[in-house]
Formats: sequence, structure tokens, C-alpha cells
Amino acid sequence: MLRAATGRLCDHLSARLAAAYRGGGPERAAHPDLVRLLERAHDLGLWAPVVRLAEALTPSFEEQADWGPWREGHTRALDAARRAGDRRAEARLRRSLGDLAWQRRGHTAARAHYAAALALARGVPDAEETGRCLAGLAELSLDAGGFTEAARLLDLALAASGDGGRGRYEARRVGALLALDRGRPEAAERHFAECLRLAAALGEPRLEAYARRCLAGVRDAPGSPGGLELRPGVWRLRPAH
Repeated sequence: MLRAATGRLCDHLSARLAAAYRGGGPERAAHPDLVRLLERAHDLGLWAPVVRLAEALTPSFEEQADWGPWREGHTRALDAARRAGDRRAEARLRRSLGDLAWQRRGHTAARAHYAAALALARGVPDAEETGRCLAGLAELSLDAGGFTEAARLLDLALAASGDGGRGRYEARRVGALLALDRGRPEAAERHFAECLRLAAALGEPRLEAYARRCLAGVRDAPGSPGGLELRPGVWRLRPAH
């Protein structure tokens, strides 16, 4: 009875979080309580509900930069995905842990997570996740000043992800950042415009709002000093020249 009730609660909360995200943004969740629930479900062997709850929490973890619960929840969920033999979920969760490491500026850990997730995604195969992992690796190269390597990885990401989907969105987003770092605002504008189109097609209001902000920033003040929004809610200061 406890096992069944815990599974139902996890699935109810997963659906609620997903609906809040589709409605315009991640719900402000009580992360410690939800991670404790996730851990309890993991202890009960509820692998699929654990994975669903962790993935439903991801946008909120990202938005609030709640690194501790993010790491704890996704580490448990990654183990659950492995035990369930769900390699697609395993790839997604490894890539999300890469995103967490990237937010924390832990580039070595981020690269290891993205590379492991890429191998899993290619093995499934999962074209969208392959594109997202390659875009993550490209962003790490861009952060290190490796423009040529970033461009090469982005070409692979675009080829892998096809005409649409989140993988292509992420490749275009990083492509825009690369164009800005190279002093090519017109190219960045084209990339962000494509991000806007893709986000609308995906039904992702948070990503759409991000693309609109970036597009407006490039059009209004291309190359100006100040903040550059790398991902939704994650900023980098640009030095004045």
C-alpha cells in the first residue's frame, strides 16, 4: 500500500510540475521535500516514478540554481534509470547533470557528463539528445575560447538534431553566442530568430521568452557592454572595450 501510494504521489506531482512549466514557467517547488519524496520512492524501487519526478523538477532546479537538491535528485534518478534499463532517460539525466556542472563552472565535470550522455544518446539512438549533448560540449569549448572547435561541434549538433526539436534549439542558441563572441551580431540575430521559431513550435514559453529577450538585445544594442544571458536566467558580464 505504501509503495503504491508513493508512486501515485510522485506521478501526481510530476504532472503538476509539467503543467506549470507548459503554462509559462517552472513552478516554485519545495525542492528539499520533493527530493526526500524522490529518495523514498527510490528506496521502494519505484524506478519510473523517480525518473519522471526528477525530470519534472529539472526546469525549477535550473531556474532557481538549486544545485544541492538538483545533484541529489538527479543522482538518485540516474541510478533508477540504470536499474530500469532506460537508456534514453539515463542520457537525459547525465546531460542534465552536465548542465548543473556547467552552471557551477565545473567545466571538467560538465565535459565528462556531456560525453557520457552523448555516448548513451548515440547508442539508443536519440537524435534530439545527441544534439543537446553536442551543443553542451560546444558551449564548453566556447567558454574556453575554442571558437573553431565550438563551430565544429555545432555543425555536428545541427546535423544530428534534424529540422526541429530541443537539440536544434540548443545548437542555435550556442551558435548565437559564438557569433556574438566573434563580433557578428547579424549572424547572432539569425540564430536567435530561429531559436524563437523553434521554441514556439516546441510549446516552450520559457525558451520562447529567452529567445525574445536575446533577439531584442542584439537588435537594440549589438556588441554593447553589460550582461549577456547565456541560458534562461544565467548571465555573463561582457567587458567594455
